[in-house]
Parts: sequence; structure tokens; C-alpha cells
Amino acid sequence: MIDIEAVESGQTVRSALSLALLTGRPVRLRHIRARRQTPGLRLGDLGAIEAAARIGQAEVIGAMAGSQTLSFAPRRCVAGDYSFSVPAQGSAVSLLLSLLLPLSFAGSPSRLRLAGATHAPHSPCYQYFAEALLPLLEDAGLRVSAQLLRAGFSPRGGGMIVAGIRPVTRLAALKVRTRGALLGVRGYAVVAGLDRSVAERQRARALRRLEPLGVPLSIEPCLVPAVCPGAFVVLFAEFEHSQQCYWASGTLGRNGDAVADEAAEQLLTHVAVDGALDPWQASQLVLPLAFAQGRSSFSTCRITPTLCDEVALLREFLAVDVVVRGRVGEAGQVHVQGARRERPPPLTGNRGKTAPATHAARRSAAEAGAAIVAPETIAASAALSSSDDVSALLPAAG
Repeated sequence: MIDIEAVESGQTVRSALSLALLTGRPVRLRHIRARRQTPGLRLGDLGAIEAAARIGQAEVIGAMAGSQTLSFAPRRCVAGDYSFSVPAQGSAVSLLLSLLLPLSFAGSPSRLRLAGATHAPHSPCYQYFAEALLPLLEDAGLRVSAQLLRAGFSPRGGGMIVAGIRPVTRLAALKVRTRGALLGVRGYAVVAGLDRSVAERQRARALRRLEPLGVPLSIEPCLVPAVCPGAFVVLFAEFEHSQQCYWASGTLGRNGDAVADEAAEQLLTHVAVDGALDPWQASQLVLPLAFAQGRSSFSTCRITPTLCDEVALLREFLAVDVVVRGRVGEAGQVHVQGARRERPPPLTGNRGKTAPATHAARRSAAEAGAAIVAPETIAASAALSSSDDVSALLPAAG
């Protein structure tokens, strides 16, 4: 049983579930959000736990709102047709991201039908997944198709995503070190259940904010079906060698201009800093690249605590060498050497006690602004050769 202490985010919960499914190793999460005003698991987490338990035929203990401890012991990951519903507070896009990799290695095609919020605060929106992250995952070898049938906004959710996942046995390394010149910005100003003039106003506001960039701008006003009113703006900064995505969602009572301002400000802030990938791409790519053959490298315009959490979590499950060069809140570079066949021994004593401390220590170092170099990378070891099949690292598919 792998013990992970001081779990502070929903992404860490979901990533731990994904890694448990991928490796067949049981995991126990402790002190979940213990430092938050509302500690423990949230309703959105429960949707991800239920979905992971179904596809992994897992034994689960502690899956209830407010629980600060969760045990998850998968048996085998089974491909198939699944329908899952995420509570209104959860994100259907985040759930999709947590299931993609386990089902990709499950040996047979799968189809997902996911109901929930597709444009939720503090979560990736559907357009980010489909147009900014999925192309990178496809470059690495994943074979996924997805469609947004209906948008879902907080607090009611009600969106619908369908996705098809074809099986793979190996992933390729990615190298996205430089972004080149900014070629233009495109995007969408979208409303549901509101007059089109709201979308037009958001578009005009965003265009005014982005005009000083001096590059071609194209923002399309759109109307989308949804079960409740909502609005969002999503912007794509297109560079010579990469693409970054920034977005903002409207909530009840929030002015549409504020939504456009938030999305534009994010883009302006990050394109002023060098880095090929945006912060969300960086944190979402580390896990799949840990299963790729060879060495992946990319730069990002901001190293986030979430990225550092993902790196620390990977080290608990896999013999993977990850180096993050830079400080939290600043631009940096990430290097991921694909997983070896055996996990290196713990640095000290009993692994059940050592692993949580190591995870927490690396997270604390990241928050303190230290450059992160996984200690295990100092003792270099052989990487997978180009002929190695990553499926050998995984439990047998059902």
C-alpha cells in the first residue's frame, strides 16, 4: 500500500487514482485538504472515485464527503462503455483527464459519456482539453476523440461530453523546448441561455485588451446549448512551435466584461514570460510522459505547486526521473525520463513511512521556491530502450 500524506488538491486525488489503475498498486491518501477551511473529500472528488472504482473493479474505503482518508485498491482496469455523472461542483473535463490514460492502456476500445460541469471555476474547460491539451497527447501517441454535446456551468452543471478511447501499448516522448514568435491570438466568446449581444460585448472587450500585442486577433462569438445560463471566454496564443490556452468562466451576477478581462489578463501575463507551454499543459503532461519511451523535455511560462505535486506523486509509484528546473511562480523547464521497469528503493527505512514524508518534503521545497531536482536522478540508471513496450509496466488488462 502506497501512503500519500497531505493531499491538498483534487488533481492529486485524481492523479493518485490514475496511477493506482495504471500500476495496479493500492494507494491510501491521508489528511486530504487537512489545512483547508473545509477539509476532506468533496462531492466532485466522489465522482472521480466512483468512476475509477468501476473501471478498476477497486475496493474503496472512505469515499464520503468530508473524509480525510481514502483507500483505493484496484484489481484490473477494464475497457468498455461507461456513463458517469459528476456532481455539479465537479468538473466533467477533469474526470475525463483522469480516465484517459488508464483506459488507453486497458487493451480494448472504450467509450465514455460524462455528465457534469464543462466550464467550472478553477478547472480546465472543454476547449482547453480539446484544442490545447489533446493535440499534445495525440503527438505522444494517445488516440482519443471527444465531442461536447452540451455545455455545463456552475452551479448546476448539466453538461455532456462523449469520448472514444482506442488502446495503445506505448507512448512517445515529447520535446517542446521553445515556442518561437507569437503569430496570433484566436478564441471564442461563448454564452448559453443569454442574448448573443453578451457574447459580442465579451468579444469586443477582449479584442481591446489584446490589441497592444500587435498580432492578428480572431475571437468568434458563439451560442451553445446548456441547462442553465452561462458565459465564458477562451483564448489561444498561437506561437511558431506551440500553443497556450487561457480562459475564464462567468458565474451568476458576474459582469461579462469581467470574464473577458480575466481571460485576456491571463494571456497577457503569461505571453510576456518565456515558456513553450502554459501552466495547465505542464501539470497535465507530466503523468502521461512518465509512461513514454525516452526523455521528454518542455519549457513552461510558470511552474506551479500543482506541477510539483504531480512530480512528487509520480515518484511514489514509478521509477521515473523527473527534473524541474526553476522556481514556483516563475518560468522553468521540465525533463521527464520514461519509467524504468523497477521502482528504486526508498531513501530510508520503511517505505510505508518514508513515502509520505518524501512527498510532503518535496512539496514544501517547491513552495519555498527551491529548484527541484529529484534526488533519485543523481544515481543515474538505464532508461527504456526504443524497443521496450510500456505495457510491460502495467497490470494485465481485463
